[in-house]
Amino acid sequence: MSDELTQGAANCVLDCAGVQAGQSLCVVNETGAVEEEVEEAIAATAAAAGAKVSIVWAPPIPKDAPDAIPPDVLTAYRDADILIVHYPSLKREALVAHFGSETRVRVPNRARTADLLSSDWSRFPYGLQRLIAARLDVLMAPGRNWRVTTPAGTDVAGTFGTAGGAVGDAFFVDSDDGRARRNFPGGVHLPRSCD
Repeated sequence: MSDELTQGAANCVLDCAGVQAGQSLCVVNETGAVEEEVEEAIAATAAAAGAKVSIVWAPPIPKDAPDAIPPDVLTAYRDADILIVHYPSLKREALVAHFGSETRVRVPNRARTADLLSSDWSRFPYGLQRLIAARLDVLMAPGRNWRVTTPAGTDVAGTFGTAGGAVGDAFFVDSDDGRARRNFPGGVHLPRSCD
């Protein structure tokens, strides 16, 4: 395992998910959607931190049956303290019927190839990304207008969302009891702070 891959896995497992000794972590994988080297790096990093690691592999969920979540995946979501998820066909909407609110730390990891988990993006300190998002929230809280015009003629305008963590909420969702959904690598989703 390369140093870069190890660093990317540590950023995901330790800094993003916050794995600590004694916690149960389940790595949930969709068959064919994640490289085994990534799953192994994530699991090894968590085990080295003292977590009790379990691994689930399951087939993709059919588009015509989005609620057909495999039982072992549901069990992992129910029982694990922390989930690192490599399961792109499992949609959040399908989970709501089973888990109406978050009761665990859940990290959808989009770095599903060794190259991506080894990249500068995946190794950029997750805590720093959170600080940047918090600072952007402060700057955008007044609801300022924005406009971007490109040399090719694209002209796009909008209004930044008001205070309340709109930028941070696009990447980091924390509840009062410390449980969270944290997307990895940071900045995967477009900010939802624009009207």
